[in-house]
Amino acid sequence: MSKWLTTLSIKEEEVLNLTAKGMTARQIADAMGIRRRTVYFHYQNIYDKFQYHGEDRRVVRAVSEWMNIRKGLK
Repeated sequence: MSKWLTTLSIKEEEVLNLTAKGMTARQIADAMGIRRRTVYFHYQNIYDKFQYHGEDRRVVRAVSEWMNIRKGLK
């Protein structure tokens, strides 16, 4: 399956959208009412689904921005 056709969970999409807004993991955890460790769990799932195995949040932001653009095209 193409990495761009990967389905993300609702929580993973929320983490991506908040990351794209420039929020830190701590801020995301507070906003979602979850632990920071859970935010990192969602990041790891996103990395795995997109077959990216680094710890670079810039990739998460880029994917999130791409998702926002894609939603605007629908």
